[in-house]
Amino acid sequence: MTEDTKTIYYNNGQLKFEVYKDDSGTHKNEWYKDGQIKFKKLNDPLVGVFDNSGKKFYIYEWHENGQKKKRYSSDESMVIWYENGQKKEEWFADNDVKKTFTQTKWYEDGTLSQIIKQSNDELDSLIETYHPNGKIKSKLWKYLIPPSRSDSWKKFGTDQEFWDKDGN
Repeated sequence: MTEDTKTIYYNNGQLKFEVYKDDSGTHKNEWYKDGQIKFKKLNDPLVGVFDNSGKKFYIYEWHENGQKKKRYSSDESMVIWYENGQKKEEWFADNDVKKTFTQTKWYEDGTLSQIIKQSNDELDSLIETYHPNGKIKSKLWKYLIPPSRSDSWKKFGTDQEFWDKDGN
């Protein structure tokens, strides 16, 4: 650590919070009272996107039982886990190609629950929802209708399909 390190302790002497600076920026760590890691923010020169200070970063969080809880990075990606370790949600953006965004969700048992894909350039999106048994439940498409010469505002169209839990 450096002389720029700031720390806070619990009454039992366990480290609760720590902030320190180095050449890559400001780092933050937080622990539960029993010493289990709770939160970590790292500036990382290899990530590719920057925070307000111009530094790239990752943020990590853990459940009290030690399982991963959340990982967020400044490249607009995030993963969230249930306490049992199963993945709950995953988000990522592909800003280099078409400014697309994808969010995937799972039930607590790991079965796929929902996928959302959206293109910000075209304002098109697709939402697929699944029953707990893994069969498709619904699809919703939202799309931009090109304006006619007399229209000065954007119009959207939608299409939907639905299935029962048996796939019918």
